[in-house]
Amino acid sequence: MSRLLNMLEPDETARIPLSEGRGRARTWGSIPRTYVRFSHDRVIPLALQDRFINEADRLTPGNLTDVRTVAAPHVGPFERPEVIRIFEDLLTAR
Repeated sequence: MSRLLNMLEPDETARIPLSEGRGRARTWGSIPRTYVRFSHDRVIPLALQDRFINEADRLTPGNLTDVRTVAAPHVGPFERPEVIRIFEDLLTAR
């Protein structure tokens, strides 16, 4: 439980959510991105996760999102081998 509570303490200032945070095609479109989609997430529903992915892909059709789906909740995949494999794969691919 303490791991979860520590995750909820933001390192950023409280003003960040108030500032403009949208990606722009001319600057954001060249950065490779991966979205780890948690299929058992009860905080961010799958439909909303898919919307995030689709909107990013629509903005930058030449740089589609690499989507990796994990059958896990959003909070709690601390020791899931499939999540670790995804991050290892991303580290070696870039």
